[in-house]
Amino acid sequence: MRLFMIRHGLKIDIDKKAEWINKRFPTVKILKAFNSPKLFGLDEESVKIQMEYLIKIIKDIPVNYFYSSEQYGKYVAEYLNIQNVVVDENRTKIPVSAKLIRNDIEKYKNFLDLDVLKDFIGD
Repeated sequence: MRLFMIRHGLKIDIDKKAEWINKRFPTVKILKAFNSPKLFGLDEESVKIQMEYLIKIIKDIPVNYFYSSEQYGKYVAEYLNIQNVVVDENRTKIPVSAKLIRNDIEKYKNFLDLDVLKDFIGD
């Protein structure tokens, strides 16, 4: 089973984010994460808080792999005792991150699905 977890926040509604994923990947299970911790970082306290929250969200769903392009992936995998799969960490295949897109939608709009772009720019 493929599993996506989406966070409530930013300027796009969580149900809209789920709609994007369902349209592109109709067979995945989506977990909606509300009231996620505001403390981010790779320090011990931040990781502990984030991992405790993650455990509450995934509950008893079996997870075998964690895919990401970020350093936090190894912490998630270690905490859950699963395999960490690093995807394009150096961003050579897809030279953009969500943060870059959020900071400059116009510059990185070609990396977004048309429906996602429309929701971000309001058309």
